[in-house]
Amino acid sequence: RQQVNFYKQHRALFQFGRFSRLLSPFQDNLTAWMVVSPEQDQAMVLLAQTLTQAAMPLQVLKLQDLCPERRYQVKSEEQEFVATGAELMQVGFYVFPQLVGDYASRLYHVKALVD
Repeated sequence: RQQVNFYKQHRALFQFGRFSRLLSPFQDNLTAWMVVSPEQDQAMVLLAQTLTQAAMPLQVLKLQDLCPERRYQVKSEEQEFVATGAELMQVGFYVFPQLVGDYASRLYHVKALVD
């Protein structure tokens, strides 16, 4: 029920947004996908790891298809911060805390701030 409500709340984003792969599951232990609204005012990012590894380095995640001039709030259950689209696309952000456990995942909601 909670998952259905989540989908209904974000249906337009999932239905009409631009979908892209940020990290390939065939090249690394981490996989990331992103969907961005046509207006570039919000996005969802899914990050998932296949298997836990000992002493994994900090992961930097770079986003795509955002408006460089806009400021965005990036929010997950573990993280929340504000950055410009240019920062998120060119520099990225640290995934912190790191994903723990086999098949762990994290969902980020990226939303443009109104200035």
